[in-house]
Amino acid sequence: MRFIYVPIITLLSILHTTCNAQSAAGISKPILELTDSAVIISYDILESIQEDKFTVSVVITDSVGEDINANSFSGDIGSDIDGGAGKEIIWAFLADHSDLNEMLYFQVVADKVLPELTVNFPAGTAKEKSLNRGGLIIQSILIPGMGLTRLKQKPHWIKGVLGYGAVASSVVFYSKSNDNYSNYLSAEALTARDSYYNTSIKQESLSDALLYSAIGVWTVDFLWTLIGTRDIDKENKMDRISLQPLYLRDMNASALALTYRF
Repeated sequence: MRFIYVPIITLLSILHTTCNAQSAAGISKPILELTDSAVIISYDILESIQEDKFTVSVVITDSVGEDINANSFSGDIGSDIDGGAGKEIIWAFLADHSDLNEMLYFQVVADKVLPELTVNFPAGTAKEKSLNRGGLIIQSILIPGMGLTRLKQKPHWIKGVLGYGAVASSVVFYSKSNDNYSNYLSAEALTARDSYYNTSIKQESLSDALLYSAIGVWTVDFLWTLIGTRDIDKENKMDRISLQPLYLRDMNASALALTYRF
């Protein structure tokens, strides 16, 4: 005949201070029932309601304090256990521990799972103000894609590299076109004059194409930023501002046209 001596020790767990916070819960004096193949542990979680959630575990040790390798549990054990009374844990000991001619100690532990802390930024905080619509638009005007990069957290700044690269290349080819045109005017040989002239025309056309490409990058990104930020800071007066990139050929310089809608 197998005999199990099962004095019950009800313990309180140590308070955990982790993200999924837990606090110790009180357990009523458990009631043990031994069958041919299982130990049934009945208990209540004190001062709790059914909506409360707990993590329940059982630790089994022998007479010298060594842990018993017990895994075959069922019933009200584990995570997400409701609070209240009438809880029951079943340990199928034959699956874990064949020799039970010894004294065993059972520890029932319950930890209440506390709701996770959610931090909401109140309206008007620095977090919100740093993403106001006007600021994002200005950033996209200075560097195409920068405003959308901050808003969408995607590499829209690549458009800025393309835009400024096109402007720089346009200026370089325009300068070379002027040099070749000057050579055309000063050249005496007819063949050389034709070569300088044709090269100057090609470089001027390429300069214009690059300039229009840069303007296209700025314009598309500006419109895209206006649409993408339409729900941010709707009352901001920066909505009335419009900037357009320009290239002044006579002065060989880039510029921005600023307009304000009253």
